[in-house]
Amino acid sequence: MKKSLLILPIIFINICLKGQSFHNALAFGYQHAPNSKTFNTCKLSKLYFQASIPIKLKSGNYLLFNPDLHQQTFNFENQKQLTCYKTGMSATYLHLGDKRNTIGILNFSNNFESGNFTGHPIQIGAGVLFIKKKSASLKWKYGLYVNREYFGLLVVPLFGMDYKINSKHRVYGILPQNLRYEYKANSKSRTGLIFETPIYTYALNQQSSTYIDQRHIQLGVYQSIYLSKNIVLDLSIKQPISSKQNLFNTNQMYMFNVLGVGIGGKRSSDKLPISRYKTGLVFEMSLNYRIEVEKAE
Repeated sequence: MKKSLLILPIIFINICLKGQSFHNALAFGYQHAPNSKTFNTCKLSKLYFQASIPIKLKSGNYLLFNPDLHQQTFNFENQKQLTCYKTGMSATYLHLGDKRNTIGILNFSNNFESGNFTGHPIQIGAGVLFIKKKSASLKWKYGLYVNREYFGLLVVPLFGMDYKINSKHRVYGILPQNLRYEYKANSKSRTGLIFETPIYTYALNQQSSTYIDQRHIQLGVYQSIYLSKNIVLDLSIKQPISSKQNLFNTNQMYMFNVLGVGIGGKRSSDKLPISRYKTGLVFEMSLNYRIEVEKAE
């Protein structure tokens, strides 16, 4: 019996929302996570392409359209290899002000197996983010993101910052999704630390009655190498502090879920998964066409 996986990422897709001093207009990447040596194993690999197309409006604000394409392969212990594909499109509106910026996003994604575009629902997520300029070196961020997941409606309050300590050191991110410390060694190299908490749900096709709930807490290091002014190679290694990949029955759902904590529904009383898996270190590399949005110092 063929199986497909439906991916529902709950992230703000546009990379400029993370607070960094650059914008990736194009990205080609590969991610690999080998088997864990301490638990039921799951080996993951992912290829992806992402783009960001900005359109300046007459008002001085911007619309950004962000298409993406992903291929992911899952090797669960004692199961056949599963490969799925995802296409997505998000539309982002940026209202730019002197003291505060407002960002709204609407995200659509569709998933299919081996080129079969039919039979899978389009998933929709939406969010808003406010960025308050406290000073020339500090910005605060707050907002809300909502997405329909297979365990129910996911609600994620957002809080973040962009703190430029000096010309070489910076801390930025939006919690609970990500937080980074960046050290800009010179014009050719940046390195730093990564903290991420990705949450994904994956549903098997209509012939199956299970879905995968994948949650990680990851800490890692990264290196950005500027091959030219705009071509950048990114490398990272991330260690899962907590790695949970659980299979549940489709009727095990919450009424809604806030920051990963489920409320109501059958899964609140029936929390035992069908099976559990873990992965090892996460290795990632990507080649990017990068545009700096701040003047060099």
